[in-house]
Amino acid sequence: MQKSKTQVIEDDYSAIFNASLAVINGQGFTVNHSNELTGTIEAVYRFTRNSSILGDLFEGYNPRAAVAIHIIARLTRVDDATSLLELDLLEEMPEVPESSYSIRSGEPILRPVRDTKHYDDLFADIRANLR
Repeated sequence: MQKSKTQVIEDDYSAIFNASLAVINGQGFTVNHSNELTGTIEAVYRFTRNSSILGDLFEGYNPRAAVAIHIIARLTRVDDATSLLELDLLEEMPEVPESSYSIRSGEPILRPVRDTKHYDDLFADIRANLR
């Protein structure tokens, strides 16, 4: 199961961070947290009735009951001109209805997005944004 994907990107750390933030915002995500010092970005994309017509990364995505996609991006500086960018994409499923059979009732369920196409598209967009 896909948990995260990492790529080496050769460019200035700040430029990579800003490009990542711009791409995540541009894809329709709402950024909940970003910190350039720690290299972290956390954002969420909530599906709505109009999600499929936005023309963004998740156009045509059929999550079969997912209510949102979460992204966690972590940037690690290797040297002055190279950094590692790690992405986690997680599907959020609706809260489990309360029942005597469910231990996790009332909690949303997060599971990794398995289609690597979404990771590849994000990395390609970030690299393109650096040019």
